[in-house]
Amino acid sequence: MKSTHFPLLSAIAITSLTLSFSLPEPAIAQYNALTKCSTTSQGVQGDGASDRPQISSDGSYVAFDTEASNIVPPDSNSVRDVYLCNRDTGELVRASDSSADVQGNDASQNASVSSDGSFVAFDSTATNLVVGDSNGVSDIFVYDRANDTLERVSINDGGFQGTGASTEPSLNSTGQYVAFTSEASNLVGSDSNNVSDIFVFNRTADTVERASVNSDEIQGSAASNA
Repeated sequence: MKSTHFPLLSAIAITSLTLSFSLPEPAIAQYNALTKCSTTSQGVQGDGASDRPQISSDGSYVAFDTEASNIVPPDSNSVRDVYLCNRDTGELVRASDSSADVQGNDASQNASVSSDGSFVAFDSTATNLVVGDSNGVSDIFVYDRANDTLERVSINDGGFQGTGASTEPSLNSTGQYVAFTSEASNLVGSDSNNVSDIFVFNRTADTVERASVNSDEIQGSAASNA
């Protein structure tokens, strides 16, 4: 299991929300208070900066990255990690651990969360989150909350890792698709522009496509970024 705790308060602050939709109305929690997500189970503030919060569309989950080492023990890697906060229960999960619950050996950041908080994408320069990570650059990972697993998605259709850094992931609402920026030239065929491109990984089909091309499938002549 991922390292977790259930804080009294949970120090990323989320403003009050009241969400409503057209009939039929889904079951959506109503929030009328300020919630803190980066504290210990005793309500002690994190001992490092917490940044870049991303909230699920129903308002119940917040993903963020932090330098704090005291909010979910054990945290002994001395680098930035990604966490997922459940605002309904107060549970805090470190999402940037491997599937074997091993802490990353380098920084993880830039979280993106699916609409119901089931999936969290982030970029990381850690090399021990999945087996065979030897490219020495930042990769894109997706944490599956229900199955407590982690996968790398900055790979090509053959499963080979990218030759350049991949950053700035963005999940769609269901978590099936992950868009990201990459300097890798081997994620798709005929990538010869020597600049960063935008890619979309389909987690159901385990396929990747380059999105930063024109209608004739001609690659961009300058860098594209998410």
